[in-house]
Amino acid sequence: MIEMQSAAPNPSPHRLAVAALFAVLCMAYLVWGWSYDITDLGGDSAYYMLAARHFSPFAPPMPALEQALRASVYPPLFPLAVGLLGASFLAAHLVVVVSLLAAVACLYLWLRDEGCGSATAAWACGLFALMPGTYLQALNIWTENSYLFLSLAAIVAANRAAAGGKHASAAWWLGAAAVAAATLVRAAAVPLLAAFALQLLMLRPRRWPLLLAAAAVPFCAWAAWSRLNQSGLSGYAAQWRQSYAADPLGALARQAGQEVFVLLRAWTQDWLAEGRTLLPAVLALLAGAICLAGCAWRLRRRSFDAIYVVLYIALVLVWPFPAEGQRLSYVIVPVLLVQGILWLRTMAGRQAQAAARLACTALLAALSLIVLPSLVLAAARFTQPLPAEMAAARHFPGWYTDDRRQSRRLAGSLAAILQDLRRVGDAVPPGECISSIKPSLVMLYTGRPSYAPPPQSAGDAEFAEGMARCRYAYLLAYVSPGYPQPFYPDRRLNGQARIVSTVRLAEGAPPEPFAVLLDLAGARGGMPASGP
Repeated sequence: MIEMQSAAPNPSPHRLAVAALFAVLCMAYLVWGWSYDITDLGGDSAYYMLAARHFSPFAPPMPALEQALRASVYPPLFPLAVGLLGASFLAAHLVVVVSLLAAVACLYLWLRDEGCGSATAAWACGLFALMPGTYLQALNIWTENSYLFLSLAAIVAANRAAAGGKHASAAWWLGAAAVAAATLVRAAAVPLLAAFALQLLMLRPRRWPLLLAAAAVPFCAWAAWSRLNQSGLSGYAAQWRQSYAADPLGALARQAGQEVFVLLRAWTQDWLAEGRTLLPAVLALLAGAICLAGCAWRLRRRSFDAIYVVLYIALVLVWPFPAEGQRLSYVIVPVLLVQGILWLRTMAGRQAQAAARLACTALLAALSLIVLPSLVLAAARFTQPLPAEMAAARHFPGWYTDDRRQSRRLAGSLAAILQDLRRVGDAVPPGECISSIKPSLVMLYTGRPSYAPPPQSAGDAEFAEGMARCRYAYLLAYVSPGYPQPFYPDRRLNGQARIVSTVRLAEGAPPEPFAVLLDLAGARGGMPASGP
């Protein structure tokens, strides 16, 4: 009798340990992101949910939704994915979390492809996954993590393709597919597409024109649709023209100078959250300098990832909205981290392998020490018992600020506003619309059409005409770049409205108002005291 020995060799203890750690990370992030609500008032999350319901075969149609989405600047792939998965809040949060975990897996593959040991690769991936900028970003229904996964997948594929081998052709096509998908997730993927095009032009692989077409055609199709509908990419172009038309060079210089400080602050906040201790901030900036040196070293070697980072930073420097600096820069943080690690390994490796390991260990240990306090704070806040009306607060980023009182106030106000918005839908008749500085949020929770009020710069006639569009107005105590005034447009209404309901935080003396529903058809008895 002939015995067949076909059993595969046992996996190494290192691989088993890495797999176990990744499984723990997956479970932790599923618990962290398991939410049935919006977690911010910025408006982007609400828009994505509206778009998801528009695309979903499982959600009922909403009035005025198509018109609102037609004027949007956002690409369609992320809300389409959420819509096909049911268009629920939970589905959206799970798409974000799964995208992040897939990005961490791509990061690990990239480090291993570059010759890093499994321990170093796992440590770097865990460090990125547990830094404040990552776990706080993962709470929101935003596209950054989906884009991060696709951009890292493109980097892994492009680097493998450039290295050659029998699977190079498949890697090129995978890279093209990842780049194409990324451009339909975020408009900021333009640098990724440009870097991929440059890589193709430099290396000229077999059928490179077809590869370039596969990567670029989806973006070009969306750009053409945007042009026809005066939205999407055309909306971004209009914002750029508005910011730079009057004094292009002067505005560009001012913007770039301001954005440098925004990026430095964003880098430290990604590692430290709101921490303002000097030594950790200095360590974070020193680590950033090492990572930039690694990027420059990779650029000299014409590495795809370095070309992408340089083009992406150039885009961020001229993007006319500095307030978005941290969100925009977040997606290149892990890329820079890998570049810094690879540079240290190469520089120290010229002397000795032990020196290379020591240099990487020092960088990772320093970053681990500075993220630890915020991580401990987040774990303590997440497990803290909360009253029923604030149970959702543990999934709000505002719950994790250093100031406990401020955290409770921010999370409490957000929970109260979201609860109130569900009631507003009952208070406003189906045929009426609501004016609000956050129309996507109001439309999502009330099911009523909502439109932004005229800007502060509008003349009296323009303001009156714009406000006449809706009978109701939902005023928030918060400000935004377009409306830098709490409870806008209360001051311009001159008492020509009746208060229907007010949202107040239960704590405080007197309790603070955070939102007010007004009936613009009646006179009111006066607004509550100004909010935050």
